[in-house]
Amino acid sequence: MVKRLSAVETLGCTDVICTDKTGTLTENRMRPVAVWTAEGQLDLSAVTLAHLDADPAARAVATAVVAANNARLDPSGEHLGDPTEVALMLTGVALGVSGDPDERLRRRLAAYRFDSHLKLMSVADRDGHRYTKGAPEAVLERCTTLLGPGAAPVPLDADHRAQIAAAVQRFSAAGIRVIAAAWQAAARAAARAHSRLAPAYCAA
Repeated sequence: MVKRLSAVETLGCTDVICTDKTGTLTENRMRPVAVWTAEGQLDLSAVTLAHLDADPAARAVATAVVAANNARLDPSGEHLGDPTEVALMLTGVALGVSGDPDERLRRRLAAYRFDSHLKLMSVADRDGHRYTKGAPEAVLERCTTLLGPGAAPVPLDADHRAQIAAAVQRFSAAGIRVIAAAWQAAARAAARAHSRLAPAYCAA
C-alpha cells in the first residue's frame, strides 16, 4: 500500500537501484586496518597482523577492546560474535592480549551491554578496572585524560581533542568504521557505568 503519491513519483524517476544482501555482495566480515593513539598510527595488514611490536598506548587499546568484548575467536577462522567485535578481538590478540574467552569471563565482574542511546559498551573487572568501547564522540565526551607517550595520562585539552577529531575524520573519509576505546584504573573507577575514562583510539 502506498500512502504518498510522491513516493511512487520518486521511484518512477529512478534509473538504478543498488541493494546489498549479506552473503552475496558482502561477507558480513570486518578486518582491523589501523590503531591510532597519541604515539601515532599503527597500520595493520594481513602480513603484519600477527607480528606487531606495539607501544604501551596501543597495548592499552588492545586490553580495552578485548575486555569490553563478547566475541570468541576460533582457530578455524569461523569466529563467533558481532563482526565488529571479532575485528576488535583480532586487533587485541595481534597486539599481544590474550583472547581466551574463559579468562575474560573469570576477570569480568559486571558488563553493561551496548546501549544505542549512550553508544557505549562497558565492563568492570574484579580488580576494579573499567573498560569501554563505542562511538568516538560518545567516549570522548566522558574523558578527561589521554594516554600520552609511554601511556602516561595527560590532560585531554583542546589541542588533543582537535588531533583526535582530525584522526577520526580522516578514517571516516576513507570509509573506515572508527571505534574508540577507553580504560579507567581501579583507583579512579566510579560506581556507575560509563563514567569518565582515559581514552586511546582504535580504528577497526
